Amino acid sequence: MGSLRNFLRTELLPDGLSYFDYQYSVARDVLIPWLDPHVSLAGLAVGDFGCHQGGVLQGLREVAGIGSGIGFDVDEASIRRSPFEPNARFRLVLGDISEVDAAHYKFDLILLRDVLEHTRDPVAILEKARACLTQRGRVFVSFPPFYSPFGGHQHEASSGVRFLPFIHYLPDVLLYSLSRFRETPYMSAESTRADIKSVRQTRLTLSKAERVFDRAGLRIEMQEFFLFRPEFRIRYGLSSWQIPLVHRVPIVREIATLGAFYLLAPKGLNGEHGSGSAICTRASIAARS
Repeated sequence: MGSLRNFLRTELLPDGLSYFDYQYSVARDVLIPWLDPHVSLAGLAVGDFGCHQGGVLQGLREVAGIGSGIGFDVDEASIRRSPFEPNARFRLVLGDISEVDAAHYKFDLILLRDVLEHTRDPVAILEKARACLTQRGRVFVSFPPFYSPFGGHQHEASSGVRFLPFIHYLPDVLLYSLSRFRETPYMSAESTRADIKSVRQTRLTLSKAERVFDRAGLRIEMQEFFLFRPEFRIRYGLSSWQIPLVHRVPIVREIATLGAFYLLAPKGLNGEHGSGSAICTRASIAARS
């Protein structure tokens, strides 16, 4: 019941938790445990594409012991107010990820956490990420599929729309007329509207994302689907259970998956996955704890 009350509260983050600290918690409690069985993080050069305030990099820096980290973001205000402490190996860079100089920046791991669904050209972004990888580098991608209950990011609105699953199926004119946009711990009201609009333009589904990965020259090494997003553990006190076979049912997985994690590698690295090859897949259902 406590978790349900948390889910229905007005604030996006628990009381007293800054967005930087939330990002740090996501790194410590979600990303590191998920990546650790597949990627040895200690000493890696990490690029966070769409880093916002850089809290994820800070968590990887302090908890996982990565060797260096550079975060890129177009939001000058977020970088300016970030408590991130730069040095020779760690810094935040103001700039569009589509314009990152691949000749200058090389990473062992690139993060695209809740970024791809906001981009006009996901293929170009992933091609850029691939060009910035070291020889054995990997790309981590996460996003909420568009047709999932809250895949339209309506939770960012200030009106009752934020509590209504699937309301983003409505046409633009109806959704925007019902919505009120607000300032959040990490965005202005204007940016919130732009954020929701970008998601509606891209309409990133699981199937579309997987086609995009292929077109960008990347193959799936690991994938996991969640009924409730792992970040909900931090926001609402929800924990994860395993559930089999959801990923095999095309329409059901688009609706039932509130969050998807992928670990990608360039095609040709340790062989390519063809139609008969195995991809390591887990599907999870989360429950209140």
